[in-house]
Amino acid sequence: MGLVATDADGRILIPSPDGLLIRDEKDWQKIDRSVGLHGAVYSAFEDRQHSLWIGLAGRGLTEWRGYREWENYSSASGLASDIVYEILPQPDGPLWVATEGGLLRGTPRQFGIAWKSVAGLVGFPVHSLQMASDGDLWAGTETRGVARIHAPNGVVQWFGQDQGLLGSAAYTLRFDREQRLWAATEVGLFMATAPYRRFSRITELPSTRFWAVAEGTDGTIWAGGAGGLFGYSAGRWRNWTRADGLSNQEVLSLGAGVDGTMWIGYRYGGGIDLIHPQPGGIAIEKGVQRRGTDGLVYFLEFDAAGHLWAGTERGVDTWDGSHWSHYDARDGLAWDDCNLNAFAAEPDGTVWIGTSGGLSHFNPRPHLALEAPPEVVFTKIVMGPTDVSGQRNPSFYIHSSPLIARYAAPNAPRDGRTVFRYRLEGANISWTETAQRELQFAALPPGAYRLQIEAREGDGVWSDHSAEFPFKVLTPWYLTWWFVGICALIPLSAGLGVLRLRVLGAQRRERELQKLVDEKTADLQRLNEDLLRLSSIDSLTGLANRRVFDQTLARECSRLKRKAFAVSLLILDIDHFKALNDSQGHQRGDEYLTLVGSELARLAKRKIDLAARYGGEEFAMILPETDAVGAERVAESVRLAIADLNLPHPASPVGPFLTVSVGVATGTPESHSSPEELIEAADRALYAAKRSGRNRVNVAQHEAVLQKTVNPAALEPA
Repeated sequence: MGLVATDADGRILIPSPDGLLIRDEKDWQKIDRSVGLHGAVYSAFEDRQHSLWIGLAGRGLTEWRGYREWENYSSASGLASDIVYEILPQPDGPLWVATEGGLLRGTPRQFGIAWKSVAGLVGFPVHSLQMASDGDLWAGTETRGVARIHAPNGVVQWFGQDQGLLGSAAYTLRFDREQRLWAATEVGLFMATAPYRRFSRITELPSTRFWAVAEGTDGTIWAGGAGGLFGYSAGRWRNWTRADGLSNQEVLSLGAGVDGTMWIGYRYGGGIDLIHPQPGGIAIEKGVQRRGTDGLVYFLEFDAAGHLWAGTERGVDTWDGSHWSHYDARDGLAWDDCNLNAFAAEPDGTVWIGTSGGLSHFNPRPHLALEAPPEVVFTKIVMGPTDVSGQRNPSFYIHSSPLIARYAAPNAPRDGRTVFRYRLEGANISWTETAQRELQFAALPPGAYRLQIEAREGDGVWSDHSAEFPFKVLTPWYLTWWFVGICALIPLSAGLGVLRLRVLGAQRRERELQKLVDEKTADLQRLNEDLLRLSSIDSLTGLANRRVFDQTLARECSRLKRKAFAVSLLILDIDHFKALNDSQGHQRGDEYLTLVGSELARLAKRKIDLAARYGGEEFAMILPETDAVGAERVAESVRLAIADLNLPHPASPVGPFLTVSVGVATGTPESHSSPEELIEAADRALYAAKRSGRNRVNVAQHEAVLQKTVNPAALEPA
């Protein structure tokens, strides 16, 4: 059923009730719900950016971005985790993939890859992979040091403190040309030599966090970490920091160029620097990154063609020696946020990229270049309330503004690299560049104008012909010759009306003074209302502040003693919030606090419920007339709702997204009847939830049972 079509390479695309069938010169391939395509297929069409558009019965239109260029694998495809670190493809052999959930071995099959976890390296993060010359596989983990998987039998041998490796987090492993094995850890740089029985710490370097190790073409060993950039040559180490000219202090990634250069990426902004070794030192070429790449740079690696690939939190950039290109989820990448060392190049020109949303395999295809520069057309032109799109050289009165012009470049690619420039002849002869698709001009004086707009693709040439819209703004009637003549006669009669005008002016000033007094009085009343509101609301989240919380809880506890109602208290704490601020900045932390506050305000459904900011990353909810069972149910809904926000939190050991821990306590006339007792009970329950692993709800009654068997000192917060 449906319409049979072909793609750009002549493959047959056959719609079917069961999915899309694709036939090439070798075999058939079926695209169905097993890879995320749901519903009967009616039609398929490949556009010039190699996206495949698929029409579905009752499910609308879906886009397969990066068709035949991008293949993506995730936990739904068999990976142990969507967070992928280093990838190690073997010629005519397996594909080794390090993930947050362990090490996997991938075996290619006709369509896709079959994944299998490696015994002994399951359930914890594996960051780095290296293949030794004897065929043994080395793996650097985040929590257990380094593992050596022996090739003949698959036996796993661990290296930790007993073997001289003092760090438990081996972020990067690298063999150099002398077959020395280097390990970058959280407590310094370590090295082992054949037969690799022990590691030794490089004592000349600080015992701080190291992330990157690379070898230059001249044999220099480069290491990057919290202390800056370190280089080892001629038997001696040297160190360069931000004070020496680096764009930032913490070096997160290194890439060795074939010409002896070294590319450097940073952890907390600064973009990419290019290091040129020189006798006695280095020359630093700063800020060589693609414009807009100024955040985290997770990897800097080269493919088979010698092109540089830079993995960032906003996708990947590639440098071909003359210009930068960019790929992200809009092109087919599994996720925009890349990871440390998460890149591998195949001899056939394809590359593997690890992200926080899965593993991507990219097979670049040649994209047709534009035969001509982008051409601009006006899509709509409005003068005031009137659509004048179809008019030629129209005229407008001066009060008809603003002029609003909307435009597009239909023959330009849709990759977001189209740039426009405009000028309004008659007002300004210079060109102004913009990425917007709409312009507004207001309060134009009388005269003849011509709006011109041109476009270009990236760094290409501007349009051969600009889109033009000529128009006139007419002179207002009060500036015409006859009106000016009438105005010339006015002074002759001015003297007769001076007295009357003065009386009218005095009356007008009196009315204006009274109006001003009324306005100031109203302003003062509004200010008093604003002050009253601000004194009870937290300025960041919009929830009730701590003062209102204390007053409300005291009032509800007083009611508790007068009536036989229960009152429940929830205290929430954002898990590993300090790690969020340290890794992503306080601005992102404030943004998350605001989102959590909005969710709490939504969940406080009854008028008698109160959601408040308790302090820092802690929030609270007062639930009058609610028993322990109801409070636990509300707490669980709060925890799930905040988890469902899917706020990325890569620094959290709990999971990839923001989570909260909740302590619940219920006051009755018999127990926890005072605000102090109720807060203390909820606090104990909260800390019990955090000790139990976070991202959970704990009720004070359970905590009370636990205290019968646990030393009370162990319940104090860590």
